[in-house]
Amino acid sequence: MLRNRVPDDLAAYPDPVLGVNLRDALSDLLPGEAEQLANCYFDGGLRKRLGSNRLNASTLGAYSGRGGTKFYPNTATSFRVVAYNTLLATVSNAGAIGTISNSLTADTNVWMTSWPVTDRLYVVNGNQTLAYVSATQNYNTLTGTNIPATPSIVMPYLDRLFAIQSSVVVSSNPRSDGVWAPITSSWAAYRPIAGAGPPTALWLHSSGSGDQSTEAQLLIFQRSAVTALRATDLGGDVTAAAAPSGWNARMEVIDPSIGTESPYAITTVPGLGTFWFTADFNLAWLPFGRQAVLLIGDKLISNRTDILGLNNVNANALANVEMKYHDRKLKLFLPVSGNSYSTRQYWLDLRPLQLLLAGVLAGSVAVLPVSWSGPHSGQSLRRPWNENQGGDSDALYALEGNSANGMFVYQLNIANRYTDAQGTTDANTAFTYATFYHPFGVPTFRKYIPEIRVDASGDLRQAGMTIRDLHDFSVSSLGFRTNAGALFTYYTYNGGFLYDGTSLYSQSVQHTIARVNVRQQTASSVMVGDAIQLRVTHSQGAFILHSLIPDVQISKTKQVS
Repeated sequence: MLRNRVPDDLAAYPDPVLGVNLRDALSDLLPGEAEQLANCYFDGGLRKRLGSNRLNASTLGAYSGRGGTKFYPNTATSFRVVAYNTLLATVSNAGAIGTISNSLTADTNVWMTSWPVTDRLYVVNGNQTLAYVSATQNYNTLTGTNIPATPSIVMPYLDRLFAIQSSVVVSSNPRSDGVWAPITSSWAAYRPIAGAGPPTALWLHSSGSGDQSTEAQLLIFQRSAVTALRATDLGGDVTAAAAPSGWNARMEVIDPSIGTESPYAITTVPGLGTFWFTADFNLAWLPFGRQAVLLIGDKLISNRTDILGLNNVNANALANVEMKYHDRKLKLFLPVSGNSYSTRQYWLDLRPLQLLLAGVLAGSVAVLPVSWSGPHSGQSLRRPWNENQGGDSDALYALEGNSANGMFVYQLNIANRYTDAQGTTDANTAFTYATFYHPFGVPTFRKYIPEIRVDASGDLRQAGMTIRDLHDFSVSSLGFRTNAGALFTYYTYNGGFLYDGTSLYSQSVQHTIARVNVRQQTASSVMVGDAIQLRVTHSQGAFILHSLIPDVQISKTKQVS
């Protein structure tokens, strides 16, 4: 008979605070790491991610989304703008559609950015003359001097606009969009000084003290490099043949080998810096106050055959990798498996970095506190954007990426919703948590696990477990049971649970102790060996996993063969 029961505090699986690790060998996963955090993330418990809903009830056509944002004018009510096919349209919270323009080049990526100086939303797609949407929802092509003819990106910096035109970055006159520098200008048309190839993106890198901060700089990206434009005086008339007195713009190489192909995969995180997805399939971070780039995506370089990571991004769709900062997470949207739109997401919990930022910048933190969750799947998206001004409460929206599903506008991360809208279909969000492989302090010796105790919240009827040994053994289709060994039963009311006669309405059952009685459910006493993984799944509805405590007994007289 097996004796030597492992104490609960040693047998318990630690919370996955270190996140998912796809790169290291399964045998090298650390306590607190996970092989998989599919559609779940750790935040005071391992929580199922929230679902999405469609704004428009029926499709807007067999198109994929090409651009989206919310415009917050100084002089009018804010409105949501989306681009698809040849259309630029407004979409209300109720899903009502209003056409702004039907003159875009069909099915091309559309970049939109606002400039409070002119109270306009600028629209570019790399094929047409720089245009804008006014505060009154009118679409106009800019007229004036040297207006960029086919800009791909436009971005405000200091007191003017900058745009990528051909192979250079041109600037406008101060506080004006009607006069621009010619692309042949020797001083007001800026050329990257590192790397090869034309500019691919522009981004304002600022610590939050405003565009006028001396720390602010305009990052000019190429595929494999990034250069910073820094200045306090960018001159006056940009059509002049020579730079005026006082002009002090300068170009500084930030990194000669780490750039990006996607302007949609760059974002600023307050207090931390600028993040972007690199052309060599990694995630880069330029902290505020430093001019050195850090790479923080290595744990997502997948060595698994069943989990797609950063290295599995469609190389032909790097320009469609996207990223947003939302809900204190950096959310990375990846096109994989030959798709040009995102079907996989990974989320980086930024709170550990924020807590240890001083040590990271001082170099006293040996290992960066990087905690990823994912893969998050079940959504096919393009062009996510934040709505967090003018009273909006940090909402995240996106467009349908797969034209076969039709064109829809989605709101993501909706409270108490655990289904994903995809076209006209609503699919349950499926949770999978695969722990590290626990040796319980005695690797190679055989373990016997007759029962696992689980502290969880939500609909435990939908939960299941698989026990896997690193080298051989697996027991699947194990269900959660009450302490008496019975199935869980719940009665619902208005979408919430009735539990022990108490109506909890839209809340889930809190902190229920469940048993996974392995011996009874398998009808045998099964020897399991060496390092053990617990894989918890949940098929539909709300679910939070708080702790996993197996009853572990060790045979110290027989090693695993």
